[in-house]
Amino acid sequence: MKKSIRNGMSALVGVLFLATTLAFGQGHNNTASLNGQTFKLELTDEQSNVSHDMITFKETSFTSNAIKNSTFDATRYKITEKPDGTYSLFAEAYSESEGTITYKGIFTGGKIDGAMFTAKPGQAVVKRTFHADLRQGTGRKD
Repeated sequence: MKKSIRNGMSALVGVLFLATTLAFGQGHNNTASLNGQTFKLELTDEQSNVSHDMITFKETSFTSNAIKNSTFDATRYKITEKPDGTYSLFAEAYSESEGTITYKGIFTGGKIDGAMFTAKPGQAVVKRTFHADLRQGTGRKD
């Protein structure tokens, strides 16, 4: 009896692992579902001014036009599954002369909604909310 329960549990674990692998492409290592994808952002600041940016995920790194066009380097990002089935995004880039750029958002269905915070030395933090859509031809919409 114990052996059949153990075999049943092993089979269940195997099925769950296979389902996770199929859903996320690589057993979801917090970055697998975004690898190779580019999103077009529409950012809105506190005065309702609108600007645009592009963010790209490559393996474990994250970059954006705002980061590329400055002294910031590409940075690592983290994806965390939330209880409601969405995923939270966190990425932060640092520059000694320009401070930090932080992206926080919720990823679901080929879209990311969130906020970008720019903190320059000696200045107030600037918050911009954003909506980002997956660019066509850059990856899956899961």
